[in-house]
Amino acid sequence: MAAATASTSTGVILATGSFGQAILDMGTAPMAAAVMVHTGATVIDSLPQGNYFHVTAGSMNMSIKQRMGLIPYEAIVGGTMTIVATLMYGFLL
Repeated sequence: MAAATASTSTGVILATGSFGQAILDMGTAPMAAAVMVHTGATVIDSLPQGNYFHVTAGSMNMSIKQRMGLIPYEAIVGGTMTIVATLMYGFLL
Protein backbone atom coordinates (compact mmCIF):
# COMPACT_ATOMS: atom_id res chain seq x y z
CA MET A 1 0.00 0.00 0.00
CA ALA A 2 2.77 2.42 0.86
CA ALA A 3 4.54 1.65 -2.43
CA ALA A 4 1.57 2.91 -4.41
CA THR A 5 1.55 6.19 -2.53
CA ALA A 6 5.27 6.44 -1.59
CA SER A 7 4.08 7.62 1.79
CA THR A 8 4.44 5.83 5.09
CA SER A 9 1.44 7.52 6.67
CA THR A 10 -0.89 7.01 3.70
CA GLY A 11 0.31 3.44 3.26
CA VAL A 12 -0.36 2.66 6.92
CA ILE A 13 -3.81 4.26 6.73
CA LEU A 14 -4.68 2.19 3.66
CA ALA A 15 -3.23 -1.03 5.11
CA THR A 16 -4.98 -0.70 8.45
CA GLY A 17 -8.25 0.19 6.76
CA SER A 18 -7.98 -2.88 4.55
CA PHE A 19 -6.35 -5.44 6.83
CA GLY A 20 -6.51 -4.03 10.36
CA GLN A 21 -9.48 -6.02 11.61
CA ALA A 22 -8.13 -9.25 10.11
CA ILE A 23 -4.77 -8.70 11.82
CA LEU A 24 -6.44 -8.04 15.18
CA ASP A 25 -8.81 -11.01 14.74
CA MET A 26 -5.74 -13.26 14.55
CA GLY A 27 -4.97 -12.32 18.16
CA THR A 28 -2.27 -9.74 17.53
CA ALA A 29 -2.12 -7.03 20.18
CA PRO A 30 -3.08 -3.58 18.81
CA MET A 31 0.31 -2.03 19.69
CA ALA A 32 2.22 -4.90 18.10
CA ALA A 33 0.08 -4.69 14.97
CA ALA A 34 0.69 -0.93 14.72
CA VAL A 35 4.45 -1.32 15.09
CA MET A 36 4.69 -4.10 12.50
CA VAL A 37 2.48 -2.32 9.94
CA HIS A 38 4.33 0.98 10.35
CA THR A 39 7.81 -0.51 10.05
CA GLY A 40 6.70 -2.48 7.00
CA ALA A 41 5.59 0.75 5.35
CA THR A 42 8.94 2.44 5.96
CA VAL A 43 10.72 -0.04 3.69
CA ILE A 44 9.48 1.83 0.65
CA ASP A 45 9.05 5.27 2.20
CA SER A 46 11.51 6.97 -0.14
CA LEU A 47 10.39 5.88 -3.58
CA PRO A 48 10.85 8.41 -6.41
CA GLN A 49 7.16 9.31 -6.67
CA GLY A 50 7.00 10.48 -3.06
CA ASN A 51 7.64 13.86 -1.49
CA TYR A 52 10.28 12.48 0.89
CA PHE A 53 12.45 11.48 -2.07
CA HIS A 54 12.46 14.99 -3.56
CA VAL A 55 12.75 16.84 -0.25
CA THR A 56 15.81 14.87 0.81
CA ALA A 57 17.40 15.19 -2.62
CA GLY A 58 16.84 18.94 -2.63
CA SER A 59 18.02 19.50 0.92
CA MET A 60 21.31 17.73 0.20
CA ASN A 61 21.76 19.26 -3.28
CA MET A 62 21.78 15.79 -4.85
CA SER A 63 20.96 14.95 -8.41
CA ILE A 64 18.14 12.50 -9.05
CA LYS A 65 20.71 9.90 -10.09
CA GLN A 66 22.60 10.29 -6.80
CA ARG A 67 19.36 10.11 -4.82
CA MET A 68 18.26 6.96 -6.69
CA GLY A 69 21.52 5.31 -5.64
CA LEU A 70 20.46 5.53 -2.00
CA ILE A 71 17.22 3.58 -2.41
CA PRO A 72 18.80 0.13 -1.91
CA TYR A 73 20.41 1.26 1.36
CA GLU A 74 17.15 2.75 2.60
CA ALA A 75 15.35 -0.47 1.71
CA ILE A 76 17.91 -2.45 3.72
CA VAL A 77 17.40 -0.19 6.74
CA GLY A 78 13.61 -0.42 6.43
CA GLY A 79 13.75 -4.18 5.90
CA THR A 80 15.91 -4.60 8.99
CA MET A 81 13.47 -2.51 11.02
CA THR A 82 10.59 -4.65 9.79
CA ILE A 83 12.32 -7.93 10.60
CA VAL A 84 13.31 -6.76 14.09
CA ALA A 85 9.82 -5.39 14.81
CA THR A 86 8.17 -8.58 13.58
CA LEU A 87 10.45 -10.77 15.68
CA MET A 88 10.06 -8.60 18.77
CA TYR A 89 6.36 -7.78 18.62
CA GLY A 90 5.15 -10.81 16.71
CA PHE A 91 6.98 -13.54 18.62
CA LEU A 92 8.87 -12.30 21.70
CA LEU A 93 6.64 -9.70 23.38
